[in-house]
Amino acid sequence: MDLESEKNKLMQQLDEEISKWQTKLDEARVQMNLGAKDAQDEIQPYIDKLDQEISQAKKQYEQLKTSSEGAWGEIQEGLSVSVDTMQQAFDKAKQHFSK
Repeated sequence: MDLESEKNKLMQQLDEEISKWQTKLDEARVQMNLGAKDAQDEIQPYIDKLDQEISQAKKQYEQLKTSSEGAWGEIQEGLSVSVDTMQQAFDKAKQHFSK
């Protein structure tokens, strides 16, 4: 597979991943707003972190569109870290929902 098609495949996967996380974030916000005030206060930091990571992933996605071959690997690594961080933030928020 050549670099351009690999890059396009990654961009499609990333677009799908960002959409998935945006949906999870929206669902978490709804759940948070339906909960008690003390639960909202506990969950809000995790929601904020998830929102921040989604914004960062979107910025990296835009960089990926115009990146050179050399920078492409670095951006790809950064995106992987962002996805992992989003999962951790979501898991922590989810723990509070199940209390």
